[in-house]
Amino acid sequence: TTNEARIRVLQTLTVCRTVISSLEVTRLRKSRVGFDNWLSFWERVYQLELARKVANPVVYAYRLIDELFRAVAQELKHATQRCVNYVMQAQSATDISRSVQLFDPVVKLYCRRRRKRAQDILDMMRESIKDIPMHVSDDFFTDVKRGVFALNERCEYHPGDPIAEERERVFRLEVPP
Repeated sequence: TTNEARIRVLQTLTVCRTVISSLEVTRLRKSRVGFDNWLSFWERVYQLELARKVANPVVYAYRLIDELFRAVAQELKHATQRCVNYVMQAQSATDISRSVQLFDPVVKLYCRRRRKRAQDILDMMRESIKDIPMHVSDDFFTDVKRGVFALNERCEYHPGDPIAEERERVFRLEVPP
């Protein structure tokens, strides 16, 4: 029936909204810890001037990535709410189905644009670090994406790597000031 379809879709949209919030909160927490680890490492290993040269491109990219992901998370929540509104106003199961079918491409578009923009930001950061000059291998770059920005290789939310995170935490504590 229409009401059963409505209830199922509304439950799914509630889960979507929860996942969006959960992913963003996790990214914020992990990236803040990783960002702090990154800055602390360079400040402990190198003189302040060189540490700042290495850190500045990351600081700039960090701010842009943070703004980007927050904005897209907000847009995804708004898109979810619009879909909820359409589902609530739908007169039939077919209308409900159409609402969901329209929602899916919107989510994919936002995520694709976010991924592309994040990749562009991180590529610019990588080039800025290379200008220091400093070698930035692909593995190092992937580690920076995960450790500092909480993103995977494709610039999407990284689920986390407890082993690497613990290694970075311990390493941070062991590097002498």
